Amino acid sequence: MEGKLSRSAKKITSSSIQELSQLAQRCNAINLAEGFPDFPAPTHIKNAAVSAINSDFNQYRHVQGVCDHVARMVKEMHGLDIDPLTDVAICCGQSEAFAAAIFATIDPGDEVILFDPSYETYEACVTMAGGVPIHVPLDPPQWTLDSSKLLRSFTERTKAIVLNSPHNPTGKVFTKEELEIVAGECCSRNCLAITDEVYEHITYDYLKHISLASFPGMQERTVITSSLSKSFSVTGWRVGWAIAPAFLASAIRNIHARVTDCAPAPFQEAALSALRSPPEYFESLRRDYQSKRDYIIKLLAGVGFKIEFIPQGSFFLFAELPDNCSLLDVCGYFHGRGKLTYGVDLSKIRWLGVLQRISIGYFLASISEIWLVNHNISVDSPAAFVKKYFIQWMFSILLCSVYLCLLYGLYVPNWKFEHSNLLWSSRLSIIENVHCEVRGSLEPPCNAVGFIDRLILGKDHIYQRPVYRRTEECSVNSPDYGPLPPGSPGWCLAPFDPEGILSSLMAAITCFMGLQYGHIIVLLQGHKQRVLLWSVFSFCLLLVGYILEILGIPLSKALYTLSYMFISAGASGLVLTAIYYIVDIEQLRKPTILLQWMGMNALVVYALAACDIFPAVIQGFYWHSPENNLVDASEALMQTILHSEKWGTMAFVIVEILFWGLFAGFLHKKGIYIKL
Repeated sequence: MEGKLSRSAKKITSSSIQELSQLAQRCNAINLAEGFPDFPAPTHIKNAAVSAINSDFNQYRHVQGVCDHVARMVKEMHGLDIDPLTDVAICCGQSEAFAAAIFATIDPGDEVILFDPSYETYEACVTMAGGVPIHVPLDPPQWTLDSSKLLRSFTERTKAIVLNSPHNPTGKVFTKEELEIVAGECCSRNCLAITDEVYEHITYDYLKHISLASFPGMQERTVITSSLSKSFSVTGWRVGWAIAPAFLASAIRNIHARVTDCAPAPFQEAALSALRSPPEYFESLRRDYQSKRDYIIKLLAGVGFKIEFIPQGSFFLFAELPDNCSLLDVCGYFHGRGKLTYGVDLSKIRWLGVLQRISIGYFLASISEIWLVNHNISVDSPAAFVKKYFIQWMFSILLCSVYLCLLYGLYVPNWKFEHSNLLWSSRLSIIENVHCEVRGSLEPPCNAVGFIDRLILGKDHIYQRPVYRRTEECSVNSPDYGPLPPGSPGWCLAPFDPEGILSSLMAAITCFMGLQYGHIIVLLQGHKQRVLLWSVFSFCLLLVGYILEILGIPLSKALYTLSYMFISAGASGLVLTAIYYIVDIEQLRKPTILLQWMGMNALVVYALAACDIFPAVIQGFYWHSPENNLVDASEALMQTILHSEKWGTMAFVIVEILFWGLFAGFLHKKGIYIKL
């Protein structure tokens, strides 16, 4: 029976906006698909609607007063003289007014110019009428009109041009110069214009909406469509209108009458109260929307979204996903067949990370153990021990020397980076210049660690949320991430990779240190000897690390400084010694059984827990609101019980560790081991 569908019906696909809106309703999700206000309609017009219903204005009805008020408003705003009896048609919202205007003017084969991106209804209506949509792209990021592109789009079959300002979905308000170009072409080519002006009262930064019909020669060839919906937060009332020359308005009115007969009668009555609103109402509306615009821009820019164009009107915003978006990190975006990507942008992919650093360290340590150890020497004395591993130690010292020479001797020039600023200009993405021209700096903006990563990996391929964002200079919530404090330096927003090339080099040295603990296990059989040597070695490492810190080498994980390497290796050695004593000497295995289980499936625990894959899945299930999920609720419960945010978070982390230990134990009992 599908063959019974008309050609027009077959051309029209389901509305993606409606599908997403319905999905949001079913999932109780925030609906970002549909353009409707998020605050209630003014009380006085709601009362007017209730009064109209109670007064039994519930039958077919045409309220001429609506036309009268629309004509007055157009005269006040644009200086247009409109006859409310002949030039205004009341419709079921702007969408029907627009559709009726298209059906009243477009024949099969007629071409209609649309500015892209555009509201999906425009193309659908043109297609249903048998017309041919001709798309003229606006140039991002400012969404400017290229007059040459517009001129090339006109042909002898061009019948009409559709103009929406303020614009959905970019938030652009067409300039007077751009409107003059459109008006000039319409007049010279005898072309109709159909405008969508539903956001006429929602403009920002003192910009004013200019109607295309107000230009010379345009009133007699323009259909203005608008409605109550956006200006009065009543998108469900479906009261709109078309303003046109009498012959066009009559045709639109006739089409409307055949399709829906009339707009909802009680809401037409309420429209009288809305259209009588004083100028102060519309000024308050602008201020409220502008404050919302400013807030959401600050919020999105603060978490890494790139916003290149600040909306000038309407209530839409284009924001580019941040480079460190967790969706991209975990799985990317999965598209349908015919698409060649699943969401990983190779131009901005991060080359190095925690796993890469671990793999580099293990690789260098294993290569040195295979090739740089004299396996023909039997260790029967301290001298033989030194001789056996001498080349390996020299290789480690060489790597340390390379690191130190680069860190303190490499010249770091001035550099610049692009970031999202929060200043109210036409572009949020600006270039920040960083003055360096130094050697040996360990400060955030000018150290050699970051310079080498920027030089070799590229600024777009390193971590975009650097640890420096947690310092006192860069976060009001320091030592945690937070908003930038007043007067914060520009480098707070600069990319920096704590798992970069030089830091990975020093991480490899830590692996060499770990090898020496393994050598002691292999070469010495007595528990006492092992514990003694490990303890002495660990305390020596700690002592050297603290001496280096006193001498001026700071303890920095981000730079993986020599002092940090010695102290972290020494501390790890002491922990190993303590666990070895408890488990292997005292035979107390139960206190450490969780660690044993986790070690047997370390890869699974790291991938699911440390990489936040499992918490991300769990957080997808919530009660009524996304924040009411099991993970966040559990942490909040701990904080409530302990009456402390920090102690509650610590308790939550301990519970997490216990959970993953038990999970690893379950895998162990089932004989399931996942390893490389």
